[in-house]
Amino acid sequence: MEIGNASSHLKPLKCKKRSKRENIESKKDFQAFWKKDLLLDSKHFIPQLNQVSSWTEEMKKTIENWPSADNKGKFYQIMPRLFDMLGGKNDFERFINFFYHLDRDIDKDGDIEKIRKFNDMIISELDKVSCKMDDWETQHINREDEVSLLETFPLYLCPTCKSFISEGQFVSTDCFCGESISRSRDTEKRSFKKLNSTLYDLVNHNWHLEYAFGRLLKKLSFDSVSCGVDVLGSSGINHEIDVIAEDKSKEKRAFCECKTENINYNHLLKFNQQCEDIGVNYKIFVSTGDISSERERRFANTYNILLVDNFWNPEKGMERVKNEIEGFIRTE
Repeated sequence: MEIGNASSHLKPLKCKKRSKRENIESKKDFQAFWKKDLLLDSKHFIPQLNQVSSWTEEMKKTIENWPSADNKGKFYQIMPRLFDMLGGKNDFERFINFFYHLDRDIDKDGDIEKIRKFNDMIISELDKVSCKMDDWETQHINREDEVSLLETFPLYLCPTCKSFISEGQFVSTDCFCGESISRSRDTEKRSFKKLNSTLYDLVNHNWHLEYAFGRLLKKLSFDSVSCGVDVLGSSGINHEIDVIAEDKSKEKRAFCECKTENINYNHLLKFNQQCEDIGVNYKIFVSTGDISSERERRFANTYNILLVDNFWNPEKGMERVKNEIEGFIRTE
């Protein structure tokens, strides 16, 4: 794949899109989401997106560690709130011990009631979190929008004790309460919502910062933006470039590095070496954190690198960021 063409004096780049990015960008829901500019809403959407991502991770861990016939006693990572509801550390450990030593000949009147009560608490918490996510999506997405921030997933539960059977697709099993469950219609099926897999991957890998900055450049003077690209340098080394933006009519090309931590000297040194090896006329370093010291500012000034710090800080605002980029491009 090449970036740059015969109608432009920009030097074509020998590059390859990272496969996981191609997969994400090929999805219709991602393109609609990206064009909606929610990633540029640093005041409301971004903080909430991070919270929803953490809720999704919490749900995932809870389901993975939910006590079942095949998974006894492996649930230290269930929702923290359930830990408190079970009476703190001592009672929680007694409950774990109860599940761990549970065998097939359980007391129908006592043990099943304990299991059902515990499972009801898990289901209740999953319901609450799912409803919070649903409210969040409603705040940002209209019915007519072709965008979905969440996805629905089913859980299959034992009808007797409410124990977890399977997620997504039904799997037959013998529950430790004694129920033999061979058909999906023999289960209690419940549906919950979580952050959709595309957005979850973006946040989990910190790719959402790259796509946010790429979207901002697209809204400025750049007509072509590509995120997550390996570019071949003059040395024969492939370099990972987070964002490449081009305005072919004005023969402008920018390389951007994106970090969700403070900008330090080693970051800038490596980025500048990559840019020098490939060749580019605009270098932009973006961070959601601060600039570590004056040393980094001096280095950036010497090598003509624009530093964009505190990118998602609502106090800074996107207009100020846009002005910084436009000023840098005009003066270069």
